[in-house]
Parts: sequence; C-alpha cells; structure tokens
Amino acid sequence: MLKKYWLSNSCLPLSTARLINEVTKAELKIEESEGEIDMCKAIDDMRKESKAEGIAEGEAKGMAAGEAKNLNQNIKTMYKNGFDVETIARALSLDLGFVKKVLA
Repeated sequence: MLKKYWLSNSCLPLSTARLINEVTKAELKIEESEGEIDMCKAIDDMRKESKAEGIAEGEAKGMAAGEAKNLNQNIKTMYKNGFDVETIARALSLDLGFVKKVLA
C-alpha cells in the first residue's frame, strides 16, 4: 500500500524537497526553476552517482595495489641482478628503509 502511494505521489513541492535534502544531507540536485521535484528520479540519480563513485574508488585502489606490486617486483629483480640497496633506492627515488623492508 505504501509503495502504491509513493509511486502515485512521488513529486514533492520544492520546499519539501529542500528540507529533506538539508536534513538528510542527501545532496540531491534540485533545479531552482522547478516547482516540484520527482523524488523517485532524484533518488535514482543519487544512487547512480554513488555507484559511479564506488566504481572509481575501487579502480583507483586496484591500480595503486598493482603499482605497488610492480614496484616491489622491480626492487627484487634489481637486487637479484646485483644492484645494492643504495643504488636501487637512488635509481627508483625511494627511501632506503623502504627498499630494505621490501627485500627483508
């Protein structure tokens, strides 16, 4: 019953939408020219934005993890090929302690 009511009354006066936006900190995009706002669309837009932000964050974390793994592998390969830790740190612009930690 509530779902049926919500679907048939999904438009709210602009002042009500602003109040909900302020109280919930939902950051809904409300056009100033609108007399009312379709809350179903506003919530759907907000969910799509949140999903896109989550995907971007996940991709960034995955890339950072891949770069760290690659850096660690480069350090180990250089060491196996006879480079000393000081040379590796200088060549890769890394802290000497970090290089020693990777090789430990």
